[in-house]
Amino acid sequence: MTTRHRIRVDQLRVGAPLPVDVYDSSNRLLLRRGNIIATEPQLERLIDEGLYSDQPLPAQAGARGEHAPGAAHAHKHDGLLVDGALAPSAAKATARVSIYAEVSSAARTLEALLCAPEANPTFSEDVAELAGVVRRACRLDPDAALAYVMFAREVRYPIRQSISVAIITALLLERMKHDDARTQAAVCAALTMNLSIQALQDMLYRQPAMTDAQRKEIHDHPIQSAAQLVSLGVRDPVWRAIVEQHHEFIDGSGYPNKLAGDAVLREARVIGLADRYCATVTERAYRAAVAPDVAITQIRTRSGSAIEPALIDELVHWVGMYPPGTVVELVNRDVAVVARRLRDPRHPVVYAVAGQSLRPFEWPRKRLTASQPQFHIDRVFPRETITFPVDPESLWPRTVTDDDAPA
Repeated sequence: MTTRHRIRVDQLRVGAPLPVDVYDSSNRLLLRRGNIIATEPQLERLIDEGLYSDQPLPAQAGARGEHAPGAAHAHKHDGLLVDGALAPSAAKATARVSIYAEVSSAARTLEALLCAPEANPTFSEDVAELAGVVRRACRLDPDAALAYVMFAREVRYPIRQSISVAIITALLLERMKHDDARTQAAVCAALTMNLSIQALQDMLYRQPAMTDAQRKEIHDHPIQSAAQLVSLGVRDPVWRAIVEQHHEFIDGSGYPNKLAGDAVLREARVIGLADRYCATVTERAYRAAVAPDVAITQIRTRSGSAIEPALIDELVHWVGMYPPGTVVELVNRDVAVVARRLRDPRHPVVYAVAGQSLRPFEWPRKRLTASQPQFHIDRVFPRETITFPVDPESLWPRTVTDDDAPA
């Protein structure tokens, strides 16, 4: 029997003749050598479904993720790193970015920034730039940005929490068509809300209960963090006010000032909900993460009148029961990662990455959970179930930048 070789997306180029005959997973001939794949979506759809050749192919020079000799290197573009390589057959390659990688890079930058903020004379500007990266990531590919909340484990818990809250805050406020300047201030606030308790958060990640001294430090940290922002040159009063209020609730049960009703800024309410959600769905050293669908139920039942039900509905609508990055087990016992939300929150698009034995597949396998009962989601698994490496770009491929996106 002829050996077939799986074709990767970096081995073909849109607009160039196919160098080999290509087959599907059932060994049926799909396209003869010399045919041309006309569009990027057509190529991605074919790759997702599974393309094979009867001979191995090298990576294409100038394909996504690759640079031809003498091609331009990655360069900075509005806070995002974009691929500036020129394709041989075109005057300008379509600029594409890995949104997941950009958010991961932003998290590492934030970790360095918060390590010694007083040593940085441009602290305010640097945080604002990171907020722009998060907002643009949510605009370009919200699924890939949201995936960071559930899937990432590369940085310390306090940093993950801040980035995750910033992502959900950006997503909700953008979808609610909130004022642009105040949305920017809110995302900056999410990134810096715990500025004064970084070390304490690291400690609490490992211990199940707080001491009285730690409890007082938690109670005071919104005021302390806001004051620290002043000393670091943050002049935006809205940014500082949101940080000071991010644990206040509309029923007066929050802290530190027990504000109530409209005295609590809308942006602070959104951050408070995002903070509670992200803390619930994130593991601790002493407990597993709570499944996202269970976390929503807990927030609804335990919040009482502290959080408006309509705001929780917005979270459910825009984040979903199984947000991207959630690890799930399917009815057929495949272990999969949620990649894309769909209109029906119970049936997202997932990619199976391993079988029941947790032996990883060579390539993630796309599963449509709505149309085939064997691919329905049976239960949520902890992120730590996947102990082998999974390339995020195989789940959330690069996307076009604003400059090249259709109007």
